[in-house]
Amino acid sequence: MKQIKIISYLGPDCSGKDSAMHAVAKLANYNVFSMPRSPICNIVYDVVYNRIDQERFDANMDLIQNLLQLNTYFVFMYATPECLMERALARGEKHVTNVKQFQEHIDLYRSYFRLIMTTFSAYVDRFISIDNTNLTVEQESQIIFDKIWK
Repeated sequence: MKQIKIISYLGPDCSGKDSAMHAVAKLANYNVFSMPRSPICNIVYDVVYNRIDQERFDANMDLIQNLLQLNTYFVFMYATPECLMERALARGEKHVTNVKQFQEHIDLYRSYFRLIMTTFSAYVDRFISIDNTNLTVEQESQIIFDKIWK
């Protein structure tokens, strides 16, 4: 029996997580389990919304470790803050107010992504970072696919 791949996506709003998730699934002939939000997102948004709780942080870290043991890949999607702002405005997002907020979220995601990748360094090949500022959905999904199904 072939082992299924699990992909957990993370990144700021409008970074292309859902689009990549669907495109990668198609490339994999739908033989993949995709998580549209990673436990890393929980950690980042706890910081953003000032609801830091050590017990919750530890539980998310345990979940990440369990997911890694189940052959999970974590894909961090991002673009420049200007690009994210442009995408948000094109989608009619009302909560988008400034580029600085997007930069802060990118920085937080990058910081926690690196921390978690370092913490679980035995699985370093399971952490994929994609700057899709100048990529089409097809290009970014092919990059993700190639890195996971090498």
